[in-house]
Amino acid sequence: MSGKLCFVKMTVFQVYLLSLAVPQLRFHDKP
Repeated sequence: MSGKLCFVKMTVFQVYLLSLAVPQLRFHDKP
C-alpha cells in the first residue's frame, strides 16, 4: 500500500514539474 502511495506521489510530482515547464516553453517559443 505504501509503495503504491509513493508511486502516486512521484507521478503527481512529475506532472507538477511538467505543468511548470510547459508555460516556460510556450513563452520562450513566442517572441
